[in-house]
Amino acid sequence: IRQAREMANESRRTEPVPPPKPRQNDDLGGASIASEWVGEDVIESLELGLVFRTPPREVDDLKKIRGIGRKLEDSLNDHGVYRFGQIALWTDRNVEEFSRRLPCFGDRILRDGWIEQAGKLCAEKRAGRRTWK
Repeated sequence: IRQAREMANESRRTEPVPPPKPRQNDDLGGASIASEWVGEDVIESLELGLVFRTPPREVDDLKKIRGIGRKLEDSLNDHGVYRFGQIALWTDRNVEEFSRRLPCFGDRILRDGWIEQAGKLCAEKRAGRRTWK
């Protein structure tokens, strides 16, 4: 009986699941976006990706992403998303979670290409090609 219990307990043990890898986004130039946020109140969540616990010093106008209006921008801000770089680094798991949490969404994140748009806007911002407020 002891051996059966040990075997049953062994089969219940699971290996830790590694965190999902961020999407590859060539528009980001390979440098770490998160390293630009040193000193900010940002954390990494498996479900939501990189999120700010308090509003950062600098925020991006997320409405520049096709498919995001004022209401969605406010909802993203409420979930700690303020910058293009955060959206550009979303994993499939992050997309799934935001699709679930934000009202009336469907597959809008993927359909409208938010991640790709955010990557381009982030790269443009980092290259200094636009003035952002």
